[in-house]
Amino acid sequence: MDMDVLFPEATPADIVKTKSELASYAKRKKQFDDFEKNPPESQLQQELYLRLLKFTRNIERAIAQILDADVKKIIEYRYVQGNSRAATIIRFPLYCEKTVDRKLMEGIESIANTLKYLE
Repeated sequence: MDMDVLFPEATPADIVKTKSELASYAKRKKQFDDFEKNPPESQLQQELYLRLLKFTRNIERAIAQILDADVKKIIEYRYVQGNSRAATIIRFPLYCEKTVDRKLMEGIESIANTLKYLE
């Protein structure tokens, strides 16, 4: 069996979508945590809770699959903790701005590839 079929590569559109999802991760995670503390009371809230559950679990699983420890740390600081690009660059002074950007893109691509087979 072809490995490309088992683990399809993310397209440029998938990567753009993943970057957008990561940008909204911190907010969605707070919403999810709120539902954990205050269970859904209506069908609409239950549906939203289930979507948030799937979203947060998939993102967290995809981040856990990043092999490069430095890339994972940078992704977690930037997107999981919800910090800005500027704060991320300051937080990792061993790397120049372009290196941080490259590592962010490597992480986003890795997450997009993982999400491709989780969906």
